[in-house]
Amino acid sequence: MRELVRRLGTESVAFLKLDLEGAEYELFEQVDEEDLRPFGQIFLECHHHCTDHTFRETKDLVGRVCRTGFNVFTLDQHNYLFYR
Repeated sequence: MRELVRRLGTESVAFLKLDLEGAEYELFEQVDEEDLRPFGQIFLECHHHCTDHTFRETKDLVGRVCRTGFNVFTLDQHNYLFYR
């Protein structure tokens, strides 16, 4: 994610939408608070319902993001809006 921000040539990104078809789990295993610092909001679609990933993995991913300072909102436990 740091590379994305660097390539954009900015220090902050207001909104990031991710629909990674299951790769979100691998991505968020690798990011830390510093990686997520530039983002004001992140919208993430999780694919535990149609991949080998479990809802437990989704809950872990959501918790990991929240521990970096984000709040979370979801209506369906598939689509998550993380905001500060």
